[in-house]
Amino acid sequence: MAEFLQLTLANITLAAVYLLIGQGWNLSIAVSGLLNLAIGGTYMIGGMLSFRFAAEWGMPAAVAALVAVAAVAAIALVVERLLLRPADDRVVVQIIATIGVSMVLIEAARHWFGVDPLKPPALLPGDPIPIGSVLVPPQAVCVIVVAVVATVGLQVFFRRSDPGRAMRACADNPDGARGLGIDVPRQRTIAYTAAGALAALAGVLIAPLIPITYAGGDFMALKAFMAIAIVGLGNFAWAPAGALVVASVEGYIAGYVSSDYRDVVVLSLLLMMLLAKVVRPTERLRLLNRFAPRFSAVSSR
Repeated sequence: MAEFLQLTLANITLAAVYLLIGQGWNLSIAVSGLLNLAIGGTYMIGGMLSFRFAAEWGMPAAVAALVAVAAVAAIALVVERLLLRPADDRVVVQIIATIGVSMVLIEAARHWFGVDPLKPPALLPGDPIPIGSVLVPPQAVCVIVVAVVATVGLQVFFRRSDPGRAMRACADNPDGARGLGIDVPRQRTIAYTAAGALAALAGVLIAPLIPITYAGGDFMALKAFMAIAIVGLGNFAWAPAGALVVASVEGYIAGYVSSDYRDVVVLSLLLMMLLAKVVRPTERLRLLNRFAPRFSAVSSR
């Protein structure tokens, strides 16, 4: 039982990281309809910058974390103004631009920080706190609390505030938003910058627990995308449920089956989910009739 509870705590902590990155995805999607494929790079560079500022430059851990998040937010701001805004509503151009940004960040991190995993000092240092049979690292508590606060804050912002409604209107009906006097490009800039800051915050918070590497960002971003895709893109309220499902599947498979299979299973579930969303109901029934006639006959009743 103690092993199960300890593993569950680790899963919840990982879910909090997926949640922060996933809310960054949601921000970009909800405001501009853009799949921000550079979000994995911003997650990675945030964690690595916090290591550089704290471990090598001697900044206090909290200050290093804030400076790292601010630096990544500035990078995201520059990228949006110089690359994405000129592309206007040409989605393919924007996606290609974010892929290019991700590749630049990865190569820059490999050159500046090397290939070894980096582990910055914890924001909440100290020995794990025993709660019953479970050892709770203070940094894990920090990750979970920040993810919950960020999610609640985003939900309140988009549902209860006029600026939040204006940002959602930019994605739902850009022309109508312009007609109401909303500065659509400015709102998209704010959303893209905030998305980069959220992803960087996730990297800063989890790096003291799970050392971060230059090549690990895109994979984390892919799992976070799966977490929000399960409940619906742009759905801020249910994103925690999706993050917990993905982290639990990954964690329990690694803990009770084998860590060699966890990524295979998670990515297979992602492919199945995407296939289910793309294939039309008539096509699904046709596939069932072909491969499992008995099952399809029962399901069609």
